[in-house]
Amino acid sequence: DELHETEELADEMAVKQFKKAAEKGDTYGTYALGICYARGIGVKQDYKSAFRYFELAYSKGHVEAGYNLGLMRWLGLPGIKRDVKRAEAWFRDGAGRNHLYSAYQLGRLAKYDSCGEAVDSFKKVIEFMLLGPIQSHATDAFSRREYKPALYRFIQSAFMGSKPAQYNAAFMIERKMGVDGSMVGNESEIAFQLYQQAENQKLSIATMRLADMMYKHGAYEQASEAYRKASLAKLPEAQFNLGVMHMTGKGLAMDYHMAKRNFDLAAQSEDGYIPSAIALWALRFCTPRQELCTLVFDVAYVMRGQMSYKELEIPEKQVFQRLFWEELHRLLPHHKRQSIVANLDMALVGILCFALLIVLAKLRLRRLTANTPQAHPHRD
Repeated sequence: DELHETEELADEMAVKQFKKAAEKGDTYGTYALGICYARGIGVKQDYKSAFRYFELAYSKGHVEAGYNLGLMRWLGLPGIKRDVKRAEAWFRDGAGRNHLYSAYQLGRLAKYDSCGEAVDSFKKVIEFMLLGPIQSHATDAFSRREYKPALYRFIQSAFMGSKPAQYNAAFMIERKMGVDGSMVGNESEIAFQLYQQAENQKLSIATMRLADMMYKHGAYEQASEAYRKASLAKLPEAQFNLGVMHMTGKGLAMDYHMAKRNFDLAAQSEDGYIPSAIALWALRFCTPRQELCTLVFDVAYVMRGQMSYKELEIPEKQVFQRLFWEELHRLLPHHKRQSIVANLDMALVGILCFALLIVLAKLRLRRLTANTPQAHPHRD
């Protein structure tokens, strides 16, 4: 009895602390109050109050609160109106934020209406349970630059249907990272197949890479279609590359207005701003036939590889930072680099002279304004 009383006292004290935290707007305190009211911990069980606190926590981004709201709506607990459609919406939101319980419940609900969505939901749970440890080992090995074991683990997960693993394996194989044995000499074909498998599972960045490979091999019209598809997912790199194709006339009609439109879209991304700004400068001040403009544009095209990737397991931006300089070095042979350095120096001198002229013109204008007599109204 004494132990029971002590537990009750501790629960009541905990509820008081949670209330203080909730009053200060603390998300976790608000969520904890919902749990207390739902289970009758330290307070009388009250599903309506629990629902209210879960709603508050969910409005602040607490995914577990959304899951509990979905359960309460689905089950129609006392005082809570049963609403399966609303419950499904909460589970779908949670599944989209990688909450496994939400994904599982969404699969249970969706299997009666949408087999495809049910399969995707159950697959997400299975991938986490079975493939999570494998992909974690792969990512760790990749970070240590142990590419062979990393590639082996990614391929292992890829064959089990993981779309991030399919993408990551293709990414590494395309760049010959950790490749050996029968894959040597067949890197492009294997990478293309893996990218296709990931694209079939609606991984938009895989569509982007397929487009890159098509462009590289001269299939410009097919590449433009793939870039358009990827740009619908608001991938800044795809938007940038569509701008490239409109500017150069490869695969698309040469159209500077459409090129600018796509560069502007890519520039809205934080990572895409700098390469897009460089490309817009080239688009505005020179034509693609000019050597200096071609260099500036090529640099922007290489830099576009550093744009953001949110769907991947691999620390891809680190890889691109290394590959960027390698590709830039390959892009510019020694004799061309020397010629371009001279051109860049001349361009820089020209810009500085132009800026100096503007400053001198402003100073002269101020002096003229200061020396001009002011007209005053005549007073009788």
